[in-house]
Amino acid sequence: MTQTIKSEFAQLFGISAPIATAPMAYATTPALVASAIKAGGIGFLGAGNEPAPKLAAMIDQARAGLSPEQQALVGMGLVGWVMDRFNTGDDPRLNTVLDKEVSGIWLAYGSDLGKYVEQIREHSKRTGHKTRVLVNVNTIDELNRAVNEWKADVVIVQGSEAGGRGSINSPPTLEFVRQAAPLVPSNIPVLAAGGIMNGIQMAALLEAGASGIVLGHDCCWPEFDLA
Repeated sequence: MTQTIKSEFAQLFGISAPIATAPMAYATTPALVASAIKAGGIGFLGAGNEPAPKLAAMIDQARAGLSPEQQALVGMGLVGWVMDRFNTGDDPRLNTVLDKEVSGIWLAYGSDLGKYVEQIREHSKRTGHKTRVLVNVNTIDELNRAVNEWKADVVIVQGSEAGGRGSINSPPTLEFVRQAAPLVPSNIPVLAAGGIMNGIQMAALLEAGASGIVLGHDCCWPEFDLA
């Protein structure tokens, strides 16, 4: 019997397990994203520095073999400073991803992410397809900006245990969730990211106020038996 874990995040995306793939460029493959979705979670690809046509192809690859409902759950993660340099009229990475009607855009690491939030909102208004805005934060100051200024649909609090790109200013993941949860309105899900390797950690983070969990490539999805 499939057991559904109820949370704001799960309800927002209509999934049975409040778990998302971390959008790690060149590590979170289309196959991994598809597996996560089939297991009851949601999958975010990592754009890295790939050009617009490659991003469209990655989305198509992740969707291949999924039902129409599952295909709608494929999302994309974009790095702000990469977008600042390479998202151009000749290589319209953000608009290309938005035109594929992804579930959400996960924004991280940039000095002016707000301009991309505005573009996502404008695209949703123009096309009628609601693309959720997820913002990765590493400090309480970043959290407040994402919630109060940009009105993010979801915030990802990334703790100091996060591998790869992180921040020396981040609190440990569990402590970060405890600090962040009371500051965020109840209708905005808080996802916990950083060094999460087992169900005990996941349960502790959910109890501390997280609405969902982010798992990276090193966390073996089948072990969690999400379905």
